[in-house]
Amino acid sequence: MAPLWDLRFSPIHFEDKAFRTSPHPPGLWFRYVDDIHTKQKVEHVEEFTEHIHSIDPDIKFTKEKEENNEHKLSVVRTRLGRAKSIITEEHDLNNEMQHCHHPEWALKKGREQTSKPKPGQAKSKGNVPLNS
Repeated sequence: MAPLWDLRFSPIHFEDKAFRTSPHPPGLWFRYVDDIHTKQKVEHVEEFTEHIHSIDPDIKFTKEKEENNEHKLSVVRTRLGRAKSIITEEHDLNNEMQHCHHPEWALKKGREQTSKPKPGQAKSKGNVPLNS
């Protein structure tokens, strides 16, 4: 017998309930896998965050404020890492990064940071690890 899909958490059902029951839903809500971008009046952000946390005790959201109209570099690095692990063609990777609308400087810096080995991490050349 095939397992039944647990319909208790459907992103569409959750979002529909959040918007219908919120006194101040966001003006824009874009979801991509596990990232959500919203546009909302500053005075309603905390209230809406508390509201969506009250819908399901097992689902919690975090938020990152945009500063100086710039995305946090950690978001760019995360998206680069995800895209590199899924997308195999270089031109498709470039198209996806442009689709995210990150500024070119952030993409360049993110590429530099994700390609550098972490301190203490063994460097490899082919299949032979070289210790620093």
